[in-house]
Amino acid sequence: MGCKRIFGATLSMGIAAERTYHGNDLGAVYSAESTTFRVWAPSAELVILRRYSTGSDTEDGASVLEELDMEKDIERNSEWNGVWKVTVSGDIADTYYTYLVNVDGKINETNDIYAKAAGVNGQRGMVVNLASTNPEGWDQDRHVLVDKQTDAMVWEVHVRDFSSSPDSGMENKGKYLAFTEKNTTVNGEGGLSTGVSYLKELGVNYVQLLPVFDYVNDETDESNLSYDWGYSPLNYQVPEGLYATDPYDGNVRIREFKQMVQSLHEEQIGVVMDVVFNHVGGDAYTSWFEYTVPGYYFRQDKKGKIADSGTD
Repeated sequence: MGCKRIFGATLSMGIAAERTYHGNDLGAVYSAESTTFRVWAPSAELVILRRYSTGSDTEDGASVLEELDMEKDIERNSEWNGVWKVTVSGDIADTYYTYLVNVDGKINETNDIYAKAAGVNGQRGMVVNLASTNPEGWDQDRHVLVDKQTDAMVWEVHVRDFSSSPDSGMENKGKYLAFTEKNTTVNGEGGLSTGVSYLKELGVNYVQLLPVFDYVNDETDESNLSYDWGYSPLNYQVPEGLYATDPYDGNVRIREFKQMVQSLHEEQIGVVMDVVFNHVGGDAYTSWFEYTVPGYYFRQDKKGKIADSGTD
């Protein structure tokens, strides 16, 4: 049975495989009556849910709301599937959380790798009522598809660069909402088209968005041009906050992302996402994956170090 070393402990990959979880309810599953948190961490000795009032310590009213020990989620056959869970009663939407994962006596505070929403800079997950983020008419929104894929005219676009030019004629420069603006022109002078109007003139019927999930950066610094096109993901299921009008409120980035998609569909333009799950932002050793299940998610070299794509 193959094994890998993890901070002094040994995680049997066979045991990890036996504890594979087939459910679709990992992360924070919200309802108005309660929210249940589940995380797959089979090598952990203890997992604690830490709840926060805000997404960062720099915001007004920042505080730790509570810490709760999570319990092993035992299946019906009395075998543990590697999942820890805890349920919090009441409507706790718009509060934030992390996990404290104890493996072999080493405790790491980590965001939830299954989080659907996050606070500023993606350091804490957010409990979200996804229904409340739906723009009007979202339930009627549908995919836009061409009859023949050979007729697809695809335009690769970076959300920020699409509208950030000073002469773009758009109000929401660098934001998701720029894609909702109609009939924009250079400097707003009514001449050359910009934005979605320009795409339509070109005959574009699909946009392929360069990575729009939450990546490693300072979401509050709109003057920082040293971004990496989004190829350093931090939270894979969370929209990037730099492109939202409010990066602090996890609801806003989701709602405005939906508005972008909805508006493009209204113009008969399909949306494709560039999803780079084979990338990880920053140092892999301090990623949420490594903090949650050390030694499991990343390929290792013969010396036990995390290997990149150029390592034998």
